[in-house]
Amino acid sequence: MLRSRGVETDAGIVVIAGEPWEVFEYEMRCIAIDPDSGVWIGPSGGQWACIDKSCTVSSALQAVEFLMNALETRS
Repeated sequence: MLRSRGVETDAGIVVIAGEPWEVFEYEMRCIAIDPDSGVWIGPSGGQWACIDKSCTVSSALQAVEFLMNALETRS
């Protein structure tokens, strides 16, 4: 989804509370998927917010839109 919208980013693994999370960072914004498939968003180095307890298409789209807003505010 990210590449189709022109966002090139690589996933990384970050250990949060002793568990590995898959994290994507772009323009100082992050989205993450926790080990239980929860979807999280937040600013780089800031407070995370859970947008869904299970990774659904809807929550994945919300997370992508969060990153895309970084592009809009930069323009």
